[in-house]
Amino acid sequence: ALDYERFAKLRLAVVPALIGVFQAVSAAMTFRFLPNDENSGYFSDRGVLSRAFVKENVFYQLQTAFGATWYTLGNDVVERTWLGKALIVVFVFLPFTVLRPWFPTTRFTTTHATKPRYRSEGLRKFYYTGAELIRYFYLYGKHVMGFGFNFLFFLGRIDAADMRAWGVPLLLLNTGTVSIAVFLHTLRFKKLMKPRHSFLIYLAMAYASFLAVPPLSLKLARNPLVAYLVVQGIVVNLNVRHGWRKLMHVHYVATMIVLVRQRRLEGRAFL
Repeated sequence: ALDYERFAKLRLAVVPALIGVFQAVSAAMTFRFLPNDENSGYFSDRGVLSRAFVKENVFYQLQTAFGATWYTLGNDVVERTWLGKALIVVFVFLPFTVLRPWFPTTRFTTTHATKPRYRSEGLRKFYYTGAELIRYFYLYGKHVMGFGFNFLFFLGRIDAADMRAWGVPLLLLNTGTVSIAVFLHTLRFKKLMKPRHSFLIYLAMAYASFLAVPPLSLKLARNPLVAYLVVQGIVVNLNVRHGWRKLMHVHYVATMIVLVRQRRLEGRAFL
C-alpha cells in the first residue's frame, strides 16, 4: 500500500512535474525538424506533430510544476518571500496574461480545417469527435480544475485531508496527461501503437480527471464567491471569438483583486 505520509513528507509529487518540464523543454529545443504550424497535427492519424504544439506544451508543464510545488509547500511557505508572492500572482491569477503570450497557440478551429491528407477517411469522424471532447476538457480544466482549484487553495479552502483524498491524485493525473501527450504521439509516429489506441489513451487520461468533479463541485458550492468567478470566467472564455478577449484579461485582474481583498477581510492578508 502507498505510504502517503512518507510520499507527502518527501514531496514526491513535485518530481513528475519537474521531469515533465525537463521533457517538454528538451523536446522544444531538439525537435527543430518538425513543421511550425498552427495545426497541432495531434488530432489525426497521419499528421506530423507541429513544433508549435511541442512549444505550447512547455507552458502547461510549467503550470503543473508550479502547482505541484505550491500545493506541496503550502501558502505559508511560498508567501514568505516577495518572489513567492509574485509567482502566485503570475501562475494563479495571470498565467494567460503574463506567460501565455510567450508561447505559440494551436487552435481547434485550425485542427478541424486540416487538410484531408492528415486524417484517414475512416477516422475523420473519430478524430473530429475526439478533438471536440478535448476542447471541452480544456475549458473545464482551465477554469474548474485550474483556476477554481487554485482560487480555493489560495483562500485556504483546500485542506490536507482534501489533498490526500483527491487533490494530489488529481494533480498527478493532470501532470501525467500533459507529459504523456508527446510520448503517445511518438509511439504512433513510429508505428509502435495504432493511432486510434494512442489517442484513446490520451482521451481516457484526460477525462479520468472528472473523478474529482464531485468533491470539487462540493467545495465550489460551499464557496459561492469562487464558484461565481469560475462561471464568469467560462462565460467570458466562450465569447472570446466575439471580441471579448480584452475583457478576459480584465476578468483575470478583477478576480485577483477580489480574492486578495477576501483574504484581507478574513485576516490573512496576502499583500
